[in-house]
Amino acid sequence: AGFSMMELVISIAIIGILMAIAVPNYITHRNNQQVSRAAREIYSTLQSAKMTAIRENNPINVLFAPGAGTYQVFRDTNADNVVDAGEEISTGQMPPGVTMQSATFAGAANATRFTRLGLTTGENGTVTVTNGNRTIDVVVNVAGGVRVELQ
Repeated sequence: AGFSMMELVISIAIIGILMAIAVPNYITHRNNQQVSRAAREIYSTLQSAKMTAIRENNPINVLFAPGAGTYQVFRDTNADNVVDAGEEISTGQMPPGVTMQSATFAGAANATRFTRLGLTTGENGTVTVTNGNRTIDVVVNVAGGVRVELQ
């Protein structure tokens, strides 16, 4: 009645082998999910900015800072493409282990603006996020469409 020492050692060895296989896969999966989450968050922020511009009948800007891994949504009341006091709506930043590799928009280097009609002001652009293993682009077109693309 009970387990012998040999059965216990074999069971622990099997569990150890399974853990050695599972843990690296879990870590890779978790890291890839963080990149996906960051891309979805940027996508949602851009869609929300577009909807806010339409709802409020006023332009809304989204400014990205790739070096810092942050972004800001704001009403640019004086049209200077700089966040001034009272203009900021929301901010966000990349989760740990994820970097904003680039944010490139034609016209304004790191920013896009949604008009009161939900269109961008001629700035097609891409925001690229990565963790070193997986890279995802969030693309904005001139019609205000936003999509996520795996590389």
